[in-house]
Amino acid sequence: MFEKITATAIGGLLFVYGIYCLIAPEQVATNIGYGLSNHEAKLEFLAMYGSVEIAIGFFGLLGVVNAQYLKPALLLFAITFALLLITRIAGYAILDDLGPYTQMATIFELLCSAFAYLAFRRLA
Repeated sequence: MFEKITATAIGGLLFVYGIYCLIAPEQVATNIGYGLSNHEAKLEFLAMYGSVEIAIGFFGLLGVVNAQYLKPALLLFAITFALLLITRIAGYAILDDLGPYTQMATIFELLCSAFAYLAFRRLA
């Protein structure tokens, strides 16, 4: 049950956030501190923050309804969020003046990677 709850929570959040990124890219970009100064930048943002988030979230939700995908989805979550977390921690070491978005993202990625790993290990 813990495994499905974890996949539902992470997958659902990613899926919804990806849709929000597609619907309101300027708002999300402003919150992050990005400038979408041309069409190429906006398209890249839509693809990476919209479509990729939706795809990863969908895969997690697929694992909830089809057991053969649950373990791979949890592993994907664990690896993805661990690498994002490592990159952010390295960023803290070399960059100055990181704002509240980065702080919240770091906490989110720490929790997601930990819960996904624990859920994955329970299925191992």
